[in-house]
Amino acid sequence: MAARVHPIQLADIRVDRATSFRRKRVKSDPLTHIAHIPRPRLLDVAADRRSFRIVVSTRVRVPLAEDDIWVGVVRMVATLVSDEDVPDDLAVAFARLSGVFLVWPYARLYVDQLGKMAGVAVPPLPLLSRPGSVTAPERRP
Repeated sequence: MAARVHPIQLADIRVDRATSFRRKRVKSDPLTHIAHIPRPRLLDVAADRRSFRIVVSTRVRVPLAEDDIWVGVVRMVATLVSDEDVPDDLAVAFARLSGVFLVWPYARLYVDQLGKMAGVAVPPLPLLSRPGSVTAPERRP
């Protein structure tokens, strides 16, 4: 008996935005690097209900010598296709629960490459990230 292929498949992934810049540090900036954990979201669903796009954005700040900070921003858009109609609630849930696992590995690489092009040593970003997790120690209530 052949295994059933999941009806939703990744068809395309692209960088929608990749930016890096240096700026002066402000008091609210951390003294160590910080990565904003990506929160995938549904961008849109095609009119034929057979494809949808999700977006994953992340921002990394790395303190530099003296009073500067380097910021890298990556926004990736993934197109997913299905041989079945995809209702809005399924597309939203799929984007929220699976989007980070499908797109984050690519976003990590782009952030790392932005840092290399800028001559900045970006600390390793986590391989996988769960929504709501953090890169710094958690604060307990």
